[in-house]
Amino acid sequence: GGDTPAWTQFQNDLSFGSLRWETMPLSSSVVFLDLELTLDPDSRCLTTRTYQKSMNLFLYIPPTSAHLPGVLKSIVYGNLQRFWKQNTHRRDFVRVAGQFAQHLIARGHHPDIVRELFLEVGTRLSRHPTPCDNVDPRKTLFFHWEYHPNGISRRDIRRAYTETCAEDSGFDFDRFVVAFSRAPNLRDALMPTR
Repeated sequence: GGDTPAWTQFQNDLSFGSLRWETMPLSSSVVFLDLELTLDPDSRCLTTRTYQKSMNLFLYIPPTSAHLPGVLKSIVYGNLQRFWKQNTHRRDFVRVAGQFAQHLIARGHHPDIVRELFLEVGTRLSRHPTPCDNVDPRKTLFFHWEYHPNGISRRDIRRAYTETCAEDSGFDFDRFVVAFSRAPNLRDALMPTR
């Protein structure tokens, strides 16, 4: 807590140009777009949770809309997946997901339909841990592979990992992440970015 000489100097350096800058006191928590980031001073661990403005009207498409039926499912899946990734702690995910369900119901969607969609999406998401949900980041194994349309699929890589790296095999990983990158293309060769 408290201002430091470096912070005071930084505030003084902001007074340039015609823009007027406003600063707030130093804090271990900050809101950036739709995220609230908090640094725990004891553990030095960064946690995140979904931030929503109090003035947000949550104007999701109503059930009387002429959209295809799959659009509501996409909205539910996309938002729940975003909330799942944004919230370090499961309790924050549960809170924001519950509010999301209430917003959909308030727009006129039948509670049974919302519940059914949430259960379907929740079953998929529950297979993946939240970012810090009892998972030590040092116990995450990343498998990086260059993508090719005829190459091995993410599912096959995951299956091979599961079959060969079982719990009793001596590997001590809590999480396995498959990360694909694109292959080099002509633009990379002819016009490299500086």
